[in-house]
Amino acid sequence: MGELQHLLAMVGTVMRVGDENGRLPHCVLFVCSPSAVDENTRRWTREPPPLDKSWTTPAFGYATWSRCGTFFGWRADHGNERQAVVPIPEHTSRAPYVYVFRAHQSEEHVELVRDFATMLRVEAGIEADVKEWRAAQRTDEVADEIARFRDADFVLVVASPDMRRLMDSSEQGPIGDTTHVGAALARNRLAGNLREELRRMLPVVLPDATPEHIPRMLRSYATNFYQIKEFDIDSDGVQDLLHVLLETPRHARPPRGMPYQVVPGSWDPPVGHVGADADVLLRSGATVVLGQSTYLVCGEVEEPSQERGPAILRQARALLLGDPNEQVWLRQVERRADARSAGEACAALEKEHELLGTIGPEHDALPRSLALVDTDRTRTLVLGWPRSTTPPDGFETLADYIPRPTELDSTAVRRTLQALSGLCRPLEALHRHHCTHRELAPHTIVRIDEDHLALRDLGAAGRPARPGIDRSGYQAPEQTHHGRAKIGPWTDVFRLAAVAYHMISGRLPDEPAPLPTSAVCPFVPERAAAAIDAALHPDITQRPTVAELAAALRM
Repeated sequence: MGELQHLLAMVGTVMRVGDENGRLPHCVLFVCSPSAVDENTRRWTREPPPLDKSWTTPAFGYATWSRCGTFFGWRADHGNERQAVVPIPEHTSRAPYVYVFRAHQSEEHVELVRDFATMLRVEAGIEADVKEWRAAQRTDEVADEIARFRDADFVLVVASPDMRRLMDSSEQGPIGDTTHVGAALARNRLAGNLREELRRMLPVVLPDATPEHIPRMLRSYATNFYQIKEFDIDSDGVQDLLHVLLETPRHARPPRGMPYQVVPGSWDPPVGHVGADADVLLRSGATVVLGQSTYLVCGEVEEPSQERGPAILRQARALLLGDPNEQVWLRQVERRADARSAGEACAALEKEHELLGTIGPEHDALPRSLALVDTDRTRTLVLGWPRSTTPPDGFETLADYIPRPTELDSTAVRRTLQALSGLCRPLEALHRHHCTHRELAPHTIVRIDEDHLALRDLGAAGRPARPGIDRSGYQAPEQTHHGRAKIGPWTDVFRLAAVAYHMISGRLPDEPAPLPTSAVCPFVPERAAAAIDAALHPDITQRPTVAELAAALRM
């Protein structure tokens, strides 16, 4: 047939296709939108498209769909001869470039791989490539292999015994064969970005191999592989592979209907369980009503204790909806049973509320207690930002600013120590009331600005001092079950020093004998380093007081 010079078509119409001499009188092209294709398979079912009554010879064809949902390849029948129809460029989307990577298992294997790649190119419109199709000229095979791995949208790794041996070891193939180079490139890329390369490198099993021949590094038992039992574009194996290469779902997702209205049944609470409305419990993203105020819970809800006992402590950042529309910190105890521990947990919040009312107004580095709200089975303490400055837009703690060692300099270290020293005065006030925080850590210290910090809450000040498990990494020795010393103000000294050590070195202090502070942070002043080292001493009698630590940190 002559060269096609006119291909005029509109989406959803049937048009006659002809050359400049009016030939191809029986060839008809149907240009369709994605809606004309089976939504489950994204392919025609080989049924003829609707035709004008004046045309009596139907044209059968099918389409291969690109990532954008437009066709880039068609076939049409003309009598007994099948003709290729060239698509309009503006209706074409770039086909993915696919490098078919194989080992030289045998001549028969090489020919089988070539036939497979030919099917992908001719019948599926995939830009498949194998080594043999490159120009027969002297070239740098290693550089070519690097370029193919770099440029390919997908690399099809054809399974074979030799391919598994070369990719799972550092062995070399026959002289003149560069498969071991590609295997080394694959190993390197997988080590650099495992998730992306497992998506890009697809193991393919042709009829002459088995899944056991897939290289172990491609995780054939943990990820998908594609078994091609026959070179038929309609076969399941080829279709599975094409849907991946063209990034289209195997089955179309149905539209979502209206939410089903579920009618709740009756519920009888167990003995000792107190009922409560669901809209007061802290849940991520929930809107909770506490007293006369409504709050939007932002971010994750913390549960410091993962045990589901008689009482559960939850705490979260929230936004007060309504004037003054400020950020708050919510601490809530849910009573799940009438037990002594549940009563202690609720009493702890009440004691924290009273302590903040007593010492809070005197210290800018303490939160404001805005409300203590009781419901049937919850008690919630609402804490506001300290008065020291205008609250920033976000709620940030020191945990968001733990530095890397390379990010530190003398100025940053001195500013950090100066800011931490500002927490010592409110801790002293807490100690004068015979209470200790016991939960100092970067995530419990709010960052107001570069020079000012504040306590997010009073930690465990309202609860009796008992040893337990603390996974934060800042626990003092006496807080563990093996600790022999009593818990007291020296415990807060240890934890504050552990935070300082971490914030100026990027490293947690390793118990029981961490490296000296000056060894992990060359910028720390000598007096501050000596005070931090003494505060981290396992013997409580060797630790400085809070006031002494504060004086050293301010240097």
